[in-house]
Amino acid sequence: MADSLPNTKCAMCCEDTARYCCPTCAKKTCSLRCVKSHKMKFQCSGVRCKTKFISLDNFKCSNLQSDLVFLEDMDRLVNSTAHHSQSKFNRRHQNFQEIEGMVLQDQTTAAKETTVNNRDSRSHNICVRQLCLVAKQRGVNLKILPNGMSRRKENTTNFNRKEKCIKWRIQWLFPEVGVEYTDKWLDS
Repeated sequence: MADSLPNTKCAMCCEDTARYCCPTCAKKTCSLRCVKSHKMKFQCSGVRCKTKFISLDNFKCSNLQSDLVFLEDMDRLVNSTAHHSQSKFNRRHQNFQEIEGMVLQDQTTAAKETTVNNRDSRSHNICVRQLCLVAKQRGVNLKILPNGMSRRKENTTNFNRKEKCIKWRIQWLFPEVGVEYTDKWLDS
């Protein structure tokens, strides 16, 4: 890391050569002691801002990877939050009704709905894996976007087990004339 920083002095002690650069505020420090004092003095978290704008000139492969990880984390967070908020609501509702001396009758219904939702997401992932496998057997290298991406949600391509065919969704884009057309057809 010392190679990436030119001979600049530490922003905190101004004595030693800086060895570390804060990803948040770009202050240069020489030691753990100076890093900690920098965080205290400037109330800096020391964590890189994942939503900070990066120009195309400075955009690297690592930034793309970081963006994909960020989107996957957000998708995971949204899904887990939806699941946990429903569970908390059910527990609070149950506690309230028990205080009033009533018995919660909908508890089993809510548990069944949660189980069905979990089963649906698992079966969806199995269907996507099966689609990729069948496409590969037919000589097609199919790439699926990560969950949470809008184009992944729009993609209705699927494998029909009964007919043993792939139902493709193809989006034709003609940017020269500003025309977009979506077509569905069956694999032969």
